[in-house]
Amino acid sequence: MPEKRGNGERGTVMKAVKTVNTVKILKYLLCIILSAAMAAGAAADACAAAGTRGREGANAGIGSVSAAAGTRVGTGGVNAVAVSETAVKRVSAAAGTRGKAGAAASGAKNDFRAVWVCSVLNLDFPSRKGLDNNALRREIDAIVKKAAELKLNALIVQVRPCGDALYKSNLFPWSEYLTGAQGTAPKDGFDPLAYWVEQAHRSGLELHAWVNPYRVTHPTAKITDAGRLAAGNPARINPSRIIAYKDALYYDPGLYINKKLIINGVAEIVRNYGVDGIHLDDYFYPGADFPDDASYAKYGGGLDRAEWRRGNVNDVIKGIQRVIRRQNKNVRFGVSPFGIWRNAKSSPLGSDTSGSESYGSMFADSRRWVKSGWIDYICPQIYWYQGFEAADYAKLVKWWADVCDGTGVDLYVGHAAYKDADAGADDANWKGEIIRQLKLNAGKYPKRVKGSVFFRYQSLTGDLGRQIKEFYK
Repeated sequence: MPEKRGNGERGTVMKAVKTVNTVKILKYLLCIILSAAMAAGAAADACAAAGTRGREGANAGIGSVSAAAGTRVGTGGVNAVAVSETAVKRVSAAAGTRGKAGAAASGAKNDFRAVWVCSVLNLDFPSRKGLDNNALRREIDAIVKKAAELKLNALIVQVRPCGDALYKSNLFPWSEYLTGAQGTAPKDGFDPLAYWVEQAHRSGLELHAWVNPYRVTHPTAKITDAGRLAAGNPARINPSRIIAYKDALYYDPGLYINKKLIINGVAEIVRNYGVDGIHLDDYFYPGADFPDDASYAKYGGGLDRAEWRRGNVNDVIKGIQRVIRRQNKNVRFGVSPFGIWRNAKSSPLGSDTSGSESYGSMFADSRRWVKSGWIDYICPQIYWYQGFEAADYAKLVKWWADVCDGTGVDLYVGHAAYKDADAGADDANWKGEIIRQLKLNAGKYPKRVKGSVFFRYQSLTGDLGRQIKEFYK
């Protein structure tokens, strides 16, 4: 992330000789640590032979197109021999290679350049269920290599898409998107997240773990019976903590037991993996008509239901920040909310837009998170083109830049790369729009917009990726 990358890794003058000696010693120790990391990596190579997120659904209320469910191809080499990925990860973190992606991947610039990698519905990774460890490693290697080639410096990888995990967890079952059956672990102890961290850091990229907090099943699966979940799934063990809504199951945000589970889940990732960040997207309450009457009656405390719901989400945001800072202050926490907080017609503090509002539809008070300093960066999904009447990209970028000014919270823009990549040659609104947006950000807000994140990886594998690479040269 642009500045972020350095930000959160975040009087007596010593004599010059002492300073020089100290620096020499530190450099010597760093070389030893780096050598160990490289040796571990070499050993692994020697052994080797080998919501879709918010865009899954749509930019509600103003006619957006949902992301296309593409598939990726990927095969390249690395074998299934188990290596000490956790050990390599920790050595890499100790050596300071994590969180410093800019130098290796982005040349002289210091902005955050990332891509979302979706696991839900096997959109980006894994390309399909049931791949063996060799194939999983090859796909990870291919994505990391491509990201570095495109001059990106961070990956935001979806590691908990549906109340499950693409990593070894004591709280959530293994994801069905990995092995094909929820609760079934990859063979030979392979841990995809450990390998993601190792390979990303080896290539100078940050790795942010992307978590969907409340979703238990995806609507496309049409599972509303907890009995169909894995035996160890918390939602199956205690079905009273979940609510069925529009062909899917969700953890009830109003229950303390669920807030605790989500926060503890983040703590587990930060504790066990050398990730550079924790990332939430725009999935909070799934709808204003979410049937949470029971929990509201029990815990609403006389509050207006909408305020109570926003308070429940705020509790999770604050709790995640606390647990991250307690465990590792170098790990950054960011959220990618829907691009419109509130319209000006709803609030004098809102944007000059007329679309759906995250404040009242998902109960995400994203402006408050920034103003209160509960997050390190915000990445609003501004998924509209410049000049779009209901939600003009240019107007929203300025609005978010104004919100972030003076808060210490970095602004990264979430771009709808899929709309540009999928646009026909005669679509003047979207063809070439992503580069136009990047130029606008760099030209008008060089110090206020500190980075960009593209949705999603598959959309950068063609000509749009080439254009972005040229822009970042």
